[in-house]
Formats: sequence, C-alpha cells, structure tokens
Amino acid sequence: MTTFLVVMSSVLLLANDNQLSNVTVKAAHGRKVILSIDEMHSSAMVRLYNNNGELLTKVKAEAPTFIQQFDLSKLEAGIYRMTIEYGIREMALPITIKAHQSYPELGEREVNMKPIVRKANDQQVDLTFLNERIGTVLVEIVSPSGRVVFTDKLEHVLRVNKRYDLSKLYPDTYSFIVTTPKKTYTTELQNW
Repeated sequence: MTTFLVVMSSVLLLANDNQLSNVTVKAAHGRKVILSIDEMHSSAMVRLYNNNGELLTKVKAEAPTFIQQFDLSKLEAGIYRMTIEYGIREMALPITIKAHQSYPELGEREVNMKPIVRKANDQQVDLTFLNERIGTVLVEIVSPSGRVVFTDKLEHVLRVNKRYDLSKLYPDTYSFIVTTPKKTYTTELQNW
C-alpha cells in the first residue's frame, strides 16, 4: 500500500510540471536543433521521426545534464517529430523544415503522461494513469498471436488506479495496451 501511495503522489507532482520545464529546444542556423535537458534524475530517450512516422535517430540522454545538437540539413522539406520520453512523461515537438530556410520551425510542444504498468505479484498487474482530461480509456491484453484476451473500457475517467487479475492466462508474453483519446501505449508483460 505504501508503494501505491508513493507512485500516486509522484504522478500528481509530475502532473503539476506538465510542460517539462527542464527541457529546452532551440532552432539554430544551418537547419540544426539544439536540445538540452537539465537536472535529470534518470535517463531519457530522444527520438526523431520523419513525415511517415519512420524512426530516423534514437539517442539515450543520461543524467544529470544532456545537450545534443541534431543536424537536420540533409533532410528534405517536411514536418518531422521529436519525442522525449522522461520518466512517466512524453513530450512531442513538431519540427518543420521548409525549402530555402536556414532555420527549422519548432511547433508547440505537447506533453502526455504515460501509464504506469507494474507487476503486483505473480498473478496481478497494476495500472496507474493520469488522463489529461475526463474521457474514455481502453485497456486490452493481447496474446502473442494477436488475439485480444481481455478488454476493459473505462468511461468518463480522469485517473485510473486499477489492479487486473491475470491468473487465468497461460504463461507467455502478452501486450498490455492502454488507449486514450490521444495516444496508445503498449507495455510488454514478459513471462506471464
């Protein structure tokens, strides 16, 4: 019970700092983007995607401070997306490159809270999630063959704190999928 309270207080604390104030992204001459993350308490994962959602690069940002320059000069004109996963938060930033422009245009950052999925014991898993606004959250457990073995539709929720009993599942690796109005998150449940 103590662990649960600590997790929830952490979620609420992080929700207050929803804009990831320790993350700075600047456009620089020559189609470069400079990313800095200060006062990191754990590592972060930075990814850059192209117009089609294909991963172009992935960098692990190590604590306590991270500074990286991304050279986008070889990329074609278009809209790209940089994501930064840090703790239970994920920031997405659109980056527009226009022909004949030396500076990339940075769009408005979007910060989402990621669900926390933790094994409670050998037969149960806990889901903790702070939704951005009241809405529907769909929870699915999918077998390795792609068959949905469990569905839970939670309507009109802002916060989810729920324990799921998986004792009737055969031992295998399952996908625990949480779908919100904005995004779908997948966590692999290994050796269940």
